[in-house]
Amino acid sequence: MPTKSAAEEAAAEAERWAGVSARWSAASHPEVWAARPGDETAVIPQVDPRVDLQRRARRWSYPLENCDLADLTRFAAALARAEAEAWAAGDGVVATQAFEERRYLAADRIVPWAVPWLLAVAEYFPGEHRGAESTAQELLGFGERHRLAPVLSGTEGLNPPGHDGYGPADAPNRLPDRIGSLWGGLVLMSSRPDDLEARYTAAAIAWRDLAGRYPGAARYWLDLASRADLTAKIAK
Repeated sequence: MPTKSAAEEAAAEAERWAGVSARWSAASHPEVWAARPGDETAVIPQVDPRVDLQRRARRWSYPLENCDLADLTRFAAALARAEAEAWAAGDGVVATQAFEERRYLAADRIVPWAVPWLLAVAEYFPGEHRGAESTAQELLGFGERHRLAPVLSGTEGLNPPGHDGYGPADAPNRLPDRIGSLWGGLVLMSSRPDDLEARYTAAAIAWRDLAGRYPGAARYWLDLASRADLTAKIAK
């Protein structure tokens, strides 16, 4: 059977990104956004990507609004449509630029934080469990198709010294800051009393399992596993 053209592939991906945006917006799940806004700063308070995101969006004359998951996935869908249109028009330069911009957006500004956030939503909001988990699977699928963060032979040169894919590998060093941030290895959606050492030890195992099942983005989950190990050690 004939394979899809590059334009058709990009157009199909645009529909998948648009579907994520429609399913996970403040309008579709207001209770989730009220409890934990769906943006990167909500789960990694140490990071504010908005200036960089706005700069990238301006290149494409795209109006980013609040940089939450719905907003960023709409941007990804727009980039995929731009790629499809460029391929159809025979403009390989613009098509390649749109693809590279979308891959960057997914790799650095969507998948690493949105997958853990959605998995936490699934735990904290049982009524949304199915939708949150299936959306996380959709994003993991993008990671596999584009191999956003595979495990390469060694890590030298991938990140600055002392850093992993999220930031400074040993930061934050205070336990209260770690349990409120994905940088600690787990997004805690609730304030339930818990054995933090056991919880983070279990999280490290879960991240490593996710890395084994989704090798295309395994580097993220292995970094989170190492961070969860450190949080468990600090909590001991």
